[in-house]
Order: sequence, then structure tokens, then C-alpha cells
Amino acid sequence: MGISFLDYLNRYRIEQILECILQTPTLSFEQVALNMGFSDMRNFYRVFKRIMGTTPGKYRSGEHGPRPPPKTRKSLCKWSPTCTGILFCP
Repeated sequence: MGISFLDYLNRYRIEQILECILQTPTLSFEQVALNMGFSDMRNFYRVFKRIMGTTPGKYRSGEHGPRPPPKTRKSLCKWSPTCTGILFCP
């Protein structure tokens, strides 16, 4: 398979969080991260940086470079049901 369940879950969570943030920029990372299952913000920031290679703040401000194009995927974002996945497609 090549990826552990925890890595898959964390990537999926980050993917959904990014879509919620992109669709509704007034939301904070904290609101969305806690809603998507991260138990605390320290863990979220650690996982986000490991997966995305940058911090959430730098990502939001655009310092990470161009965003990859969205891929079609069902969303779990409670704020925006039109969110699509962007990191990978299983």
C-alpha cells in the first residue's frame, strides 16, 4: 500500500482543512482543525508542516508558492459542502 493508515488519515484531514479555509477564508485554522479531528493545535501544526512543508500561516498568506489544482472529491467540511480534495486522490 505504501502509506500507513495514520498518514492517510492525516493527509485527508489536512486536505479537507485546506479546502474549508480556501472556501471560507474567515474561518480560523483552529476552528477547522478541531472540527476535523485534531485533538490539539500543537499536533495540527506539526502534522501540517510535515505534510505541506510550511506553516499554516505561511500557506494562507501564499508564501508556499502556487497551489496545486483541485481534484474532485466528496467533502467533509461542514462549512462548505462544495469543497474538493487537493493533496491526493486514493
